[in-house]
Amino acid sequence: MRTHIYKKFYLFVLMKKTKENYFSTTLFLVFKKLEISIFGKFFLIFLYY
Repeated sequence: MRTHIYKKFYLFVLMKKTKENYFSTTLFLVFKKLEISIFGKFFLIFLYY
């Protein structure tokens, strides 16, 4: 019974991690698109400083 709970928790953490990875990848692609525009460059500078 206990291992079942652990397995569920592990799966939950794994899904959370992949979701975050997917989110960051999407963000990265969006920033890459924004980089082309002047506003994107300004936004990136504003974000980093």
